[in-house]
Amino acid sequence: MYNKILSQINKKIKIQTLGKRSFFWIERNGNIFEIINSKNKTYPVDLELFKLILERYKSLKIEIRFKAGQYTDPKWKDCPNRVASVYVAAIIRHFEN
Repeated sequence: MYNKILSQINKKIKIQTLGKRSFFWIERNGNIFEIINSKNKTYPVDLELFKLILERYKSLKIEIRFKAGQYTDPKWKDCPNRVASVYVAAIIRHFEN
């Protein structure tokens, strides 16, 4: 799925957050993509990070899959990135289908 997403990023793409109250952008940067939040901070997402978050996403029941708190501690004790994980879950939702 990571490579599929990467191949579809030809320019900045606007993505809704999990709560659908805000948005952020993703942009390709070589072999990775970056998240750009509303404060213009960037967070790189490589394949390894993406796989960990995708695994978490798929492990959750559908009714809690889109809740931001499921992607940070304390609900996810070994969360690999407390900031980017919530955005990556929204990216997965956006590109699913």
